[in-house]
Amino acid sequence: MAAGGGIHAAKGKVAWQPANYTATIPISPKLPKIGRVKLIIGLVLTMVSLNALVFFGGRTRVPLAPTLSTSGLLGPMVPFGYLKRVPLDTVENDIGGAFNASYNYDQFLGRSLRQGIIPLWDPYLGFGMPHLGNGLSAVLYPPNWLHAVVPPRFGDFVLFLNWWLAAVFLVLFLLRIGLDPLSAAFGGLVILCSGWFSGWLGLREITGVAAWFPFLLYAVERTTTEPDWRWKYATISVGVFCTVSAGHPEAFIPSLLAVCAYGLFSVSRSARPVRTLADLCIGAALGLALAAPVWLTFLETFQLSYQPHQTWSFSAGELSVNVHGFGNFIFPALFGGIHQHSFLDLAGSEYASVGWLPSSVIFFVLAGLLAGKSRYAWFFLGLFLFVALKIYGFPPLQFLAQLPVLKEIIWPRYGAFLMTFAVAVLAAIGLAAVQRATVNLRRVLILHCFLVAGLAFELLCQILSSHVPTYGEAVSALVVALIWAVLPPILLTELHDRYGAGWRFMMVAGLSLALPAVAYNTSGFSWGLQLCISAIYVLVFALFVAASRLTQQFNTVVAATAAFLAIALPMIVFAKITDYGPPRRYDALTRPPYLEKLVELQQNGLYRHFALDAAPMPNTQTGFGLPGLSWIVPTVPNVFREFFQRFMDRGLHIPNWYAANVGVVPNMSAIDELYRNLRFFSLAGVKYVTTQRPVERDEPGRLHKTFSDEATGTSILENPSANLRLFLATNIKNVEDQAQAWDSLARLVNLSDTAVVERDLPSSTDCAEKKLDVEEFTVYPNSVKAVVAAHCSGMLVLSDLYFPGWHASLDGTEQSLYRVDGVFRGVSIERAGRYVVEFWYRPLSWNMSLTLFSLGASILLIFPLFRLYAQRATFRARR
Repeated sequence: MAAGGGIHAAKGKVAWQPANYTATIPISPKLPKIGRVKLIIGLVLTMVSLNALVFFGGRTRVPLAPTLSTSGLLGPMVPFGYLKRVPLDTVENDIGGAFNASYNYDQFLGRSLRQGIIPLWDPYLGFGMPHLGNGLSAVLYPPNWLHAVVPPRFGDFVLFLNWWLAAVFLVLFLLRIGLDPLSAAFGGLVILCSGWFSGWLGLREITGVAAWFPFLLYAVERTTTEPDWRWKYATISVGVFCTVSAGHPEAFIPSLLAVCAYGLFSVSRSARPVRTLADLCIGAALGLALAAPVWLTFLETFQLSYQPHQTWSFSAGELSVNVHGFGNFIFPALFGGIHQHSFLDLAGSEYASVGWLPSSVIFFVLAGLLAGKSRYAWFFLGLFLFVALKIYGFPPLQFLAQLPVLKEIIWPRYGAFLMTFAVAVLAAIGLAAVQRATVNLRRVLILHCFLVAGLAFELLCQILSSHVPTYGEAVSALVVALIWAVLPPILLTELHDRYGAGWRFMMVAGLSLALPAVAYNTSGFSWGLQLCISAIYVLVFALFVAASRLTQQFNTVVAATAAFLAIALPMIVFAKITDYGPPRRYDALTRPPYLEKLVELQQNGLYRHFALDAAPMPNTQTGFGLPGLSWIVPTVPNVFREFFQRFMDRGLHIPNWYAANVGVVPNMSAIDELYRNLRFFSLAGVKYVTTQRPVERDEPGRLHKTFSDEATGTSILENPSANLRLFLATNIKNVEDQAQAWDSLARLVNLSDTAVVERDLPSSTDCAEKKLDVEEFTVYPNSVKAVVAAHCSGMLVLSDLYFPGWHASLDGTEQSLYRVDGVFRGVSIERAGRYVVEFWYRPLSWNMSLTLFSLGASILLIFPLFRLYAQRATFRARR
C-alpha cells in the first residue's frame, strides 16, 4: 500500500486505506438512472414542500410592508383590506424595494400587456419617468410577462419561478460536467434551500439575473465540449438576453463577469481554443444585440438622470459586511430575523446577511475539496473566495471599488448569489465523490467538526463580550445551531459506513438540507417559536434517520412521500392552528376608499395628487394607475429633480425616493412648504392633496377638505387654483436656455397663462377668450391623447416631463415639441379650432436597438438552416 493510502476492491467491498484508517466501506448500491423529466418534477415537488406555507398554508411572499403601504405612515400600519395578524418580522431583505418597486412595476407591466402595450414610460410617477430604462422594470424579461395573466394576489408565484429555474439550470450544468443525476439534483436542492434566494425573492431584478447564471454556464460548457453543437449560438444569446433583461445592471454585470471568467477557464482546456473563444464571443454578441432595447435605453436614461451613488458619502463598491457575519452561512438561527435585533448586532441591515446555507452543505463541500480530482471544484472554490473576500472587505480587493462601473456595484447585495452557486456546485461534486468512495468521510467529518467548533467558539466569545441582556436565549440559539451543524454529518457518516451511498444515504442527505432550510426560512414568529420550530425539525430528522436504519428494504417511493410530508406537514399544520408566520394571502391592490375617490376626482389623469405624508406611499400609484407626485426609482431625470427641488420642495435630499418631505426644511413644516410653493403645484396640475394629519387650514382660495376616509384616517384636500394637466398658455416668453427659463419662471405672477420657451416664437396672442376645452383626455403608458377645442392660438402645454424621445402631433401631423418652463412639453397652436393632440414616447436609441435586435434574431434563425444545408451538402458529396 502506498504511503498516501488508496482504494482496493475485494468481495464486493471497497477499502479506503490511508495510514490512519482501515475500516471498510460497502460498495454503493447501483442507483437507477433518473431521467431529466423526473428530475424536474422532483425539483417542483421539492420547491412546493419547502414553501408549504405559501402553496398550502394560505400565506404569501408578497411583502406586507407595514410602513410602506397604501395606508401611509400615520394610519393603520398594514395595506388596506388586510385584517389578519401582522407578522413580527420578514425574511425579505428589502421590503420597500420588493413591494414599492418590484411588485408595483410588475402589476403595471401586467396591466400594460393586457392593453397590448410594452411600457417604455411610466406616466404615474412625478411628471413621468422612463420605465424600460430605469434598470428595475424588467419589461422585456419573458417570465415577467406572466403577470399579464396571473392575478395580483398570486404575484409571488412568478417570483418562485425564478428560484426554480435557477435550480433546474444548475442541474443541467452539473449533468453536463459529468456528475450523476442524483448528485446534480443535490446541487439543485442546495439552491432551493438557500437563504440568499429566500431573502432576495421579492427583488426579482436580482433573482431573475441569478436564475440565468447557471444557464450560461451550461451554454459555455456545452459549446466547449461540443464545437459542432447546432444550438450553441442560440443558447448563449438567449442566456445573455434573459440575464440583461431580467434586472438591474448592478446584478447582471457581476454575473456576466463570472461567466466570462468561466469561459476563459473552458477555453484554456479546449482542444480548439481559438474556435471555442470565437463561438463564445459570437454567441455573446448576438445576445447583447437581442438585449439592445434594454441596455441602450438604460444608458440613454442613465446619462440624463441622477444616480444616488454619485453623492453618497461612500463609494458603493467599497461597501462591505462585518466579517463576523460569515457565521451566518452556518448558524443563521443565531442572527434572528433580518430586520430584528440580533445577538451580535449583525442583522438589522439588508447588507448584513448575504445568504445562509444549511450546515451539511459545508460537509459535502469539504468532501469535494478533499477528493481533489475535479478542476471544476477548484474553479468554483476560487469564485467563492474571490466574491467572499470582496464582500467581507478584504483590503487587497478593494481596488475593484475604484474601477469604472464596478465602483457602482454594492457587492453584498448584487454579487452574493455567486457565492451560493459556487457552494452548490462544490457540494454536488462532494456528493459525487462520496458515491464513488473516493473520499474518506471520517476525515471529512473531523475537519467539519473542527471548523464548526472554531466558529462556534468565536461566536460565543462575541456573545459574552457584547453585553447581551438575554444570554440564555443567545446560548440556546447557539446550541440549536450546533445541533444542526454537527448531527447531520455524524449520522450521514454512520449511514455511509453501514449502507454505502445508496438511496438511504441520498434521502437523509437531502433532508439534512431541506429540514433546517424550512426551520430557518420561516418568518413572522417570535424568537422562542423560531427555536421551537427548529427543535421540532431536529426531532423529525432524527426520527427519519432511525426509520431508515430500521427498514430492511428501502422503497424509494414510500421514502420520497415520507420526506415530502416530513418537510411540509409540520408547517401546514402550524399555519392552520395559528395566525403567526408570514402574511395571509391578500390583494395588495385593494383600493381604500380615498383612492377610489381619487380615481373619480382625477378624471382619468386630468389632474394629479400629492401625498403630503406618504399616503399612498411611493409607486403604489403605478400599481393603481393613478398619477401622483411621489416615486421610488433607481434613477431620476435630472431636469425633474432640479425643478422639484427648486420650486416644489426644498427639503428634497433623496431624489430617487420621495414620499412627501423626506427631508424637511429647517423651521418649516411640510404643509408650510406646500403653501409656500402652491402656485407651482397648481402649475403641475396638482389639484388634490392626501394627508393623514389634522387639517389645520381651510381658507377660501386655499386647500379645503373634500373627502374624509374614516377607514384609513386619510383626508383629500382640494386645490381650487390648480390647472388642468393640459392647458393653453397665450403669452410666450422667449429665453435662451433652461437656466434663464427658471429665472423667469420664478418671477412670473401668472404661471398658467405664460409659457417660457427656449425658442424664438411670437411673444403674445391677441385673443378675447383665452380658453381651452378638453373634451377627451387619456393617459397610456407611452402616450397621452386628448381632444381639445382651443378658442385662440398659443402654446398647448402638457405638464409632463420633457425628455428626449417624446414627440407630438396635431390631427395626425407631427409637430415640433417645445420645452416649456424648462421642464414641461408644449406644442404650438397657430389658430383657434378643434384638435386631436397626441404626445408619444420612443427612446432616442429605440430604432437602433430594434435594428440590433432584428439583426441578432435573423442571424440566430438563419444559422441553424445554414448548418443543416451544409451538412446535407457534405452528405451528398460523400455519396
